[in-house]
Amino acid sequence: MKMIPCSICGKMCYGKSCCRECFEKDKREWVSCQTCGTLFQTYKSNRRRGCGFYCCLACRPPGNHKGKFGNKNSCWRGGQVDLDGYIGILRPDHPHANNGYVYEHRLVFEKFIGRYLTTKETIHHVDHNKQNNDKTNLLYFPHGIWHSHFHLIEKEVGHQEALDWYAKKNFDWG
Repeated sequence: MKMIPCSICGKMCYGKSCCRECFEKDKREWVSCQTCGTLFQTYKSNRRRGCGFYCCLACRPPGNHKGKFGNKNSCWRGGQVDLDGYIGILRPDHPHANNGYVYEHRLVFEKFIGRYLTTKETIHHVDHNKQNNDKTNLLYFPHGIWHSHFHLIEKEVGHQEALDWYAKKNFDWG
């Protein structure tokens, strides 16, 4: 292979760049901000994608950004995501939202009882189908320990016996 001068420092090398430092410098370029004219450094790949025209958020015009939310985002799928088999619904204002999403079965039960569930309260799917969020398929447990106990009974003596045990407990969600 023929040696050529490095495109950054001029040292003789076998590729376009002689070292990691020159390789990184070659990926960036100095440009002028389209709003204020300040010189700043950006990646060439950003410019190819149509980004990197403004030095800061203050210079960027409102509404002109890649971080579009909700139905304005190209990845929008109706506000539902798969959270480990469960359906997650976009509710950024919910007090127990995780990254803006809440489990649908919790939302269904909260609507049924007319209040938010606490973080200790647990909802169980009777048919073990995480996608079946019909309120008749959901059981309420005031604490996760009761839910674990339900699964232990279910494992030891069977599903119907566990449901009978649950019916006797008469958990109150009021």
